[in-house]
Amino acid sequence: VDAIKALAALGASVNTPANDGYTPVYVAAWRGHVGAIKALAALGASVHTPANKGSTPVCVAAIHGHVEAIKALAALGASVHTPTNDGYTPVFNAAQNGHVDAIKALAALGASVNSPTDHGCTPVLIAATHGHVDAIKALAALGASVHTPADDGCTPVYAAATHGHVGAIKALAALGALVNTPTNDVCTPVYAAAQNGHVDAIKALAALGGSVHTPANDGCTPVYAAAQNGHVGAIKAL
Repeated sequence: VDAIKALAALGASVNTPANDGYTPVYVAAWRGHVGAIKALAALGASVHTPANKGSTPVCVAAIHGHVEAIKALAALGASVHTPTNDGYTPVFNAAQNGHVDAIKALAALGASVNSPTDHGCTPVLIAATHGHVDAIKALAALGASVHTPADDGCTPVYAAATHGHVGAIKALAALGALVNTPTNDVCTPVYAAAQNGHVDAIKALAALGGSVHTPANDGCTPVYAAAQNGHVGAIKAL
């Protein structure tokens, strides 16, 4: 902080970005340096300026789970809603990385827990993709839907099944998510698990009522998908 003040006193700009668009406030938010954020803002630095891909200081603080930085930026007038160029909101960024406290802080500041990306991917869906069970539960408790699919029809359960995240599958089902909802190509969560050889996911889905028979649009069944990719364990489980 003292270095920032000294440089500013010597005439250095507190807003000049690097080639990637990262401003001093942005990198301070990235590292979670609350004192630096406040000092820069007091010297006239913008807390809004995004990097080249549209990520704001709040977005990058959310990515890294820096709750106090998020709160400081919001107190200085930064938006907790502004998405990146791809539609990634701060809540989405926090969910993607499993930062539950950041999700809660953003929601408390008025951020939506349901806003999707440009491709329809919601915070719950991205949390399921990465197997962040606590994030899924936190989002649901804040009112997020556990059903909403992306534009391709991929539901949170389907995403969890694709990556073999059994805990996420069970958590979503306990929250009321359907385990048989297919994608636009009529690929079910069981199909996705079979295709990728996730035996425990297949078993979990079947125990929850997932169909092991339903074929995709092209007629390929879960067994076919497992066989196509040489997943012997999945074939046996099915």
